[in-house]
Amino acid sequence: MSRYNGQIVIGGILWLEIGEDETTEDGNLKKLLDAVCDQRVGHNWDDDDVEPRNEEELLTYLTDGRLNFTDSQASYGHFADLEQLCSDLNLAYHVRSDAYGEYGACLQTYHPETGFVDFETSAQFYPVTPVQPVREAFEHLKLGQIHQALTLLAEVAKRNPRVPPLPPFEIKRRTTLSCPIDED
Repeated sequence: MSRYNGQIVIGGILWLEIGEDETTEDGNLKKLLDAVCDQRVGHNWDDDDVEPRNEEELLTYLTDGRLNFTDSQASYGHFADLEQLCSDLNLAYHVRSDAYGEYGACLQTYHPETGFVDFETSAQFYPVTPVQPVREAFEHLKLGQIHQALTLLAEVAKRNPRVPPLPPFEIKRRTTLSCPIDED
């Protein structure tokens, strides 16, 4: 298995359900805490593995309002279990994986509204656009063939969507009420 640098940045709202007795059901929080510990990630590249045990400790790993974790030995630069949990909990995330061997650098995003999107990137994690179709569009423009140029550029734009920004990470509580079922 290939292991190389990966970073996961998590945003969105982690909902904690509060029961009628006003006690917090922290099942979602526990799942996230367990996944972070099991993934054996650091907060910064040179950090030891983080092991947050509660909400307060988890929030110490915020960078610019988002959870930020790194691993120099991530499997193919990804965090499979943590990524799956984030999508199950409707948390948005971005995973950046360094180039290694035959694999180029990439950015994988997940947003509940748009799903998964993979981007080929430069070493600085900026999405890259194939240059050949842009050159062809430029040649069409020089010849006054605006429609052909716009068609080529539209195809490039369609294959290279904008990277959506991550929302800040928040933990919010909401009340769940149980309603008795009337069996009449």
